[in-house]
Amino acid sequence: MSAGPRRLSRLFQKVRSRRGLALVTAAAVALVGAQIAAATIASAADPLISQGKPVLASSEGGTAYVAKNAVDGSTTTRWASVSHVDPQWIRIDLGAKLNISKVELVWDLSCAKAYQIQVSSDGTTFSTAFSTTTGAGGTEDITVKATGRYVRMFGTVRCRDSGYSLQEFKVYGGPVTSPSPSHSPSPSPSAAGNAVDGSTATSWTSVSGVDPQWLRVDLGAGYQVSKVTLVWGAACAKAYQIQVSDDGQTFTNVFLTTSASGGTENLPLQATGRYVRMFGTQRCSTAGYSVVEFKVYGVVAPVPKWLSKGKPVLSSGDFDTAHPATNAVDGNTTTAWQSNVSTPDNDQPQWVRVDLGAVYQLYKVQTIWADPLCSAVYRIQVSDNDVDYSDEFQNLSGAGGTETVYLNATGRYVRLWNTTPCGTNTNIGVNELKVYGTPPVPVPAVGSISIGNQNGAFLADSYGGLSYGIEQLGRNINAGNYAQYLKTLGTGVMRWGGSTDENLWWTSTNEPMPTWAEFTLTPAHLQKLNTLAVNTGWKVILGVNLKRGDAARAADEAKFAKQILGPSVGRVAAGDVFLKDFTSRQLGHSDVAVLASHFYPSCSRSASNGKISIPTLLSMDWHNRERLRADLVASLAAQLQVPGMITETNSVSCTGLAGVSDVFAAALWGVDEMMSVAEAGNAGINLHGDLGTCDSPFYSPLCALTKQDDAVLKLTARPVYYAELLTQTVGTGFFQPVSNNATSVVRAYAIRNGTRLRLVLVNVSDPATSTAYPVNISLGGAFTHGDFYRLSGPSLDATTGITLGGKAMNADGTFAGPTHTALTVKGSTLSLNLPAGSATVVTLTP
Repeated sequence: MSAGPRRLSRLFQKVRSRRGLALVTAAAVALVGAQIAAATIASAADPLISQGKPVLASSEGGTAYVAKNAVDGSTTTRWASVSHVDPQWIRIDLGAKLNISKVELVWDLSCAKAYQIQVSSDGTTFSTAFSTTTGAGGTEDITVKATGRYVRMFGTVRCRDSGYSLQEFKVYGGPVTSPSPSHSPSPSPSAAGNAVDGSTATSWTSVSGVDPQWLRVDLGAGYQVSKVTLVWGAACAKAYQIQVSDDGQTFTNVFLTTSASGGTENLPLQATGRYVRMFGTQRCSTAGYSVVEFKVYGVVAPVPKWLSKGKPVLSSGDFDTAHPATNAVDGNTTTAWQSNVSTPDNDQPQWVRVDLGAVYQLYKVQTIWADPLCSAVYRIQVSDNDVDYSDEFQNLSGAGGTETVYLNATGRYVRLWNTTPCGTNTNIGVNELKVYGTPPVPVPAVGSISIGNQNGAFLADSYGGLSYGIEQLGRNINAGNYAQYLKTLGTGVMRWGGSTDENLWWTSTNEPMPTWAEFTLTPAHLQKLNTLAVNTGWKVILGVNLKRGDAARAADEAKFAKQILGPSVGRVAAGDVFLKDFTSRQLGHSDVAVLASHFYPSCSRSASNGKISIPTLLSMDWHNRERLRADLVASLAAQLQVPGMITETNSVSCTGLAGVSDVFAAALWGVDEMMSVAEAGNAGINLHGDLGTCDSPFYSPLCALTKQDDAVLKLTARPVYYAELLTQTVGTGFFQPVSNNATSVVRAYAIRNGTRLRLVLVNVSDPATSTAYPVNISLGGAFTHGDFYRLSGPSLDATTGITLGGKAMNADGTFAGPTHTALTVKGSTLSLNLPAGSATVVTLTP
């Protein structure tokens, strides 16, 4: 038998039925129709039937926020879910099948923007009786017409950064007084098994006209999932996620699309879990969802082990000798580590760190708090070297008790980083910090990459762009070689805004600048900007000040921008754009043209810029965090039905870091970042910089080598500019699915335009310690012609000597184009040796 990935969804044949777990011919559980309006509905004066009844939730934010608080009749207690996870739900068991006439939700501050009220007769198969995408919190009285034993609030979009929280979940109704009507019953839950029976003659079909709907496969054990194949019926999903879970309740997105079109979709994945779910959020027709086959491929995952017991620990400081850090990993819940006390003179974060002794694949972290010394705001952080830490989880509403966090990360060091103790406490205490994981999957000797044949997001010719603070418009932006550098990148988008928007003073009548302002913008500046835009063919995103300026002044700036820039003005951005609560504020606004986000990966790091290194910059952790933001922006943009963009980003925040942001490694980072953001479904990306000298900000794609050059805007291309250049040479096309067993070494992207297939292969290993990496590529079709060119540099820390296809940028901002080298192509396969520290563009044609 082959040791490679196997199809799992037919190996495990459990399906939940009304009689419990029965062996049948499928392994799927689906959200299908239940009895809505299936009995005579009781009167509006029906009694409260939910108080004190059994209740279950998808998660609980701590021992003070358990699910039963939502049915205890008191508004001084509440249920709260874990933070930052969608969807979340809370379910009441009424004890018998009853008519349901009204649901009353008494929200705490953490409410639901989008949610459904669902009912079920068996606690497994739910139907939506009420749905909204405009929930506003407070007390919501919802009239429903349904019958069932189980009632569930199913939240899909939070109205705050934290979780969901209900003070009271009240259900009103009475006994069923008449039989169900004679219409055809809803589909049986066993119909879900049709999606895993191996037959294309059968299918699972959801109820019509209801979003979201889902189909879940129970693999019976944890698996490393390498691929999912969806064979859609006529009723497909336009927008959906593939999610995995270890417990069937808390799911993590591992694939997201908003532009699916049905047919057969082959989705390469790298995920681990027992449960795999297709979670549909937007149908491609007015019907429901229909899946002919739901195929999951993978191999058995190692069983996670308790890694932290007895391992070396370090802390920010111990309260006393009776509560040392070693107590947090001694396996004894009667002992505790207590941190040093935070005072006004010593207001520093409190932390405890465990050294696992080697790098592991981390599965979960369980914190048993020494209540009441818990943490209200804390992070779980991971590092390979005890220097560069990444935030793998953040809780803004910790409440003590036992809190379990599931991770998908690798690392040797795990740190609990507290910033706010619970209540009035000045320190924290931990009985046990339990870390679970498995040895990481070794990098294969030869990489295996497989290209699918399913159009995903579109890479447009105007995808790339640059970003600047709006005060830069005070310079002579049409001098020197700046315009030529833009033209070399083809068509793009230049964004002028940033946080300096908030100190901008716009005047069209020469009014004096107030004392709070730092820069005056006038129509004359816009005239210069228009000259640049017309000369280069680039579009413009222009910021306006709505923080300290008034709306009328911002509107005046927008009016002049439209008059002067004309077709060159692509968007007007209202201040320094942020994501928090964005969709809840903007959903339904017809004038919203784009969802824009900033993202500097190091902003989520507790470490300062000085602790960010080249290995961190090119790590899978860094890549995954950037992709999570890209997926989030694309998903929220799809909800708003507008394009998504990362309008300000770069390798390291706070003007960048010398030796990291201004070296060849930043160019490789930039290629991976630009490809990943586009593959996620976003329409554009802007690398941030400055038009000054190269000493700072260090991440500027273009800068002047001397003050004399700066005076005349004579700029030079820095390494990260080559990321924009390579992306421009790739051209347009649709991203294709990619399966890659060596992502820690090679990041792979595939873009198809007609019969042409282009591959972008980024080898992020260090040439000082690694040799060329061999890969075998299955192309998903036959090709007879091929060539390649590479982005190369002398070393990862090189600041000069960077070339694309053997050629460097010219001093005047022009580029002669890369030299292509012919490839030998053998039908549908290709073998390459990818040099360490390089990015290779391969072009294939039939």
